[in-house]
Formats: sequence, C-alpha cells, structure tokens
Amino acid sequence: ATTTTTTATTFTNVYIKNIPAALQVESALTTLFSQFGSITSVHVARDDEGRPRGFGFINFDNHESAATAVAKLHGRTIGGRQIHVCRALKKAEREAERAAMATNSGGSGGGST
Repeated sequence: ATTTTTTATTFTNVYIKNIPAALQVESALTTLFSQFGSITSVHVARDDEGRPRGFGFINFDNHESAATAVAKLHGRTIGGRQIHVCRALKKAEREAERAAMATNSGGSGGGST
C-alpha cells in the first residue's frame, strides 16, 4: 500500500520570486495576495543592507487560499516582470527534490567538450 503525505498537497505558505521593485514591500504583497484569502504573515527577504532580495513568503490562513493564489498568480507579468509563485518548501524538501531531479535526469548534466 502506498501512503501519501499531506504536506506536499496541503500548504499555507507561498513563495514568490522575481518580485518587481514596486512590490518589494510587505504592504504591497499583502494587497496583492489578500484578494485570495486571509493572510497570517508576509515577509520580503532583505540583504544585510536592508535592500529587498527579490523574493518573499506569504502565509495564508488556509490551504484553499494559498492554492488559489498560486494558481492565479504564477507566471503573471506584474510591473514588467514574470513572477514565480509556488508552495514554499522547507530546506530539507528542496534538497530532496533536487536530489530526485538529479537522479532522474540520467546524468550530471555536464557541458560539451
């Protein structure tokens, strides 16, 4: 029997990257994402100087809101940039996904000679 984990399909934390400059503040992301449901937190990643790094996280109150935001916003062009919106993965999940992709790719992806 196969068991399915709910973490891969049920999520509330959303990752956004390639954020245009106008949206690189928490209030602007809150405005954009709140149309999909109640938000519990918004975080824009910043460097040591306090400058936005172009990505962030939005945590919704429930999975349905998060899933709708991903479905409606992923790939949209906003402020001249195509944004990437997806389920936020924990570091261990990202590493496991990368390892699985490398194993399934049939090689190391080396360059030409």
